[in-house]
Amino acid sequence: MTENKGPQIKRPIVMLHSPFFGAPVTGKELKGATTTPEWNNDEIPVVEAVNHMPEYLETGHIVVIIRDASEKRDDKALRGSGVLTMGERVTGQFNVSQAFELDMLCHGRLMGKITGSFKWEKLQNE
Repeated sequence: MTENKGPQIKRPIVMLHSPFFGAPVTGKELKGATTTPEWNNDEIPVVEAVNHMPEYLETGHIVVIIRDASEKRDDKALRGSGVLTMGERVTGQFNVSQAFELDMLCHGRLMGKITGSFKWEKLQNE
């Protein structure tokens, strides 16, 4: 997170959710309180789409969710979420690193921004 207008996050954790990879996946929980958590590449989960047709993936999105793992109640744990639309980021973009910046919203309020990058890779057996 590059900006955070919300409270300090005691144990930040990132989750990714999308209709094209089924259940939400969780990244590594960071230790130490911060207002602007940063994850390394090896701390972010690698996800595999359930359908590998580019035409389908172009219509999808990935929801990036930031939570505080120290919160006992789910309604208090959310620190923000943003939607990364796929669109033109799929066809012809295999093995190309793509940067993004997302507004992070929490209960309808802008809480900050998150930046990152991702890359589509073909499966080994394709």
